[in-house]
Amino acid sequence: MQPNIDLLIKEGVTFDRVAKLIISQPGAIQQKHSRMVYTVNALKNLGIEPNTPMFIHALRVMLQTSDPTRKKIVGVLKSLGWTEEEILKDFKHDPLILGCSEEKIRDVMDFFAGTLRLKPQTVITNSWFLHYSIYKRLRPRYNVLKTLKSKNPIDGDIRIAWLLTSLSEKKFLENFVTKYADNVPGLLDFLQCG
Repeated sequence: MQPNIDLLIKEGVTFDRVAKLIISQPGAIQQKHSRMVYTVNALKNLGIEPNTPMFIHALRVMLQTSDPTRKKIVGVLKSLGWTEEEILKDFKHDPLILGCSEEKIRDVMDFFAGTLRLKPQTVITNSWFLHYSIYKRLRPRYNVLKTLKSKNPIDGDIRIAWLLTSLSEKKFLENFVTKYADNVPGLLDFLQCG
């Protein structure tokens, strides 16, 4: 473990980030030293520098997933419209996308492209959409907004994708459930049932 810690610090990863990695993902730091060296160099070759905050996340994903698994996920992303350049760009800003399962990626893309009728490019440019749970966040919020829209209490056009993903749970409850609870009974049930 110590050679891996020394390597990361020598490469420019701050001690704080190394400590967080040890605490949150001890398995990552306990990899064989040769694998750690290979992974650090691979990330640097991709343009992810060790002194950046995303480096530790990218390192963790690379160490916790096998090459065939990552290649499979890249293949899935390509089949859904991502280019190599977009995948690399997204990985640099959001390394956890390569940690998502094929099923999760396909489900989220199906929800946004099918249910919401968004262009795939919208999800591609907002890859963090892939992190949200269909059943715990996206579909329940969508059902609330769809019900409100059908009953017409919402004024003007709403940006559904933004409302599904960007508002905190507290703000969503305040603005769309509590606010309309008297006029539209059962809204809270949508959030609890998924």
